[in-house]
Amino acid sequence: MAHEPMKSASLYFREGSSDKVYHATVEEASGGYVVNFSYGRRGGHMTTGSKTSSPVSPAEAVKVWEKLVNSKLANKQRRCVNSRVNLALV
Repeated sequence: MAHEPMKSASLYFREGSSDKVYHATVEEASGGYVVNFSYGRRGGHMTTGSKTSSPVSPAEAVKVWEKLVNSKLANKQRRCVNSRVNLALV
C-alpha cells in the first residue's frame, strides 16, 4: 500500500504556446525520506528524478523540497489550485 507524500506541490507555467507542469513530493523511503520530482508538457510525457541520492531525515527532506519549490516559484511557475502541502513532520 502506497503512503501519502509528506509534502507535495504541483506547479505550472503557461505563457504563449508553453504549458508545462512540475510536481515535487517528499515521500517515505527505506530508512528516511526522498524528494522526487516530475515535469513536462501538460498531458505529455513526464521526466522524473530525485533531488536526494539516498533517504535523508524528515527535516533535511523538507529543506530540500522547500528550496526546490521556491526556486520554481521564483522562475514564474505558479501553484496549481489543488496543490496539497502537508507541513507536519512525521
